[in-house]
Amino acid sequence: MAEDELLLDEEEEEKKPSIFSNPVVQIIAIVIGCVAVAIIAALVSGIVANSFRPHNIVVNPEREEEKVLPPESLHIYDMGGFLVRLTDPDLPRYLKLDNVTLAYGGEFKEFAPEIGERKRQIKSLINDTLITKSSDVATYEGKQALKKELIEKINAILVKGKIADIYMEVLIQ
Repeated sequence: MAEDELLLDEEEEEKKPSIFSNPVVQIIAIVIGCVAVAIIAALVSGIVANSFRPHNIVVNPEREEEKVLPPESLHIYDMGGFLVRLTDPDLPRYLKLDNVTLAYGGEFKEFAPEIGERKRQIKSLINDTLITKSSDVATYEGKQALKKELIEKINAILVKGKIADIYMEVLIQ
């Protein structure tokens, strides 16, 4: 009997719940283990990545970088729109220019009043130039050539300043 009691005492001791038998404790232990593995992996990867990085390399220390300044903003003067018939002999086509805007630099302070005074003359000059054009102005090259021609003609009649660019929307119908 003493042996039976001894065996029962040993079985009762074995049946006592351990701290890891609780499922909540098991989940917490797993989470802590995963976090520890992640931290170790991050540290190791940081050390490895740092060992491959070149240190203190200076490329062309004497060369100074040239800074490209943005172009000066231009003042604009709206000339309205134009609608003219093109000189295409095969099919009657029309050229519509919307939002024709003259752009000029800020150094010409007295230039806006001159454009205002000569607005009718400039519009007539633009119109006279447009009626000599064919549908070739629909291409990029044609539009650039038209802009260049208009800038030259307008600048020829202006006294107090010069046009830097012309902005317009071109539509051929």
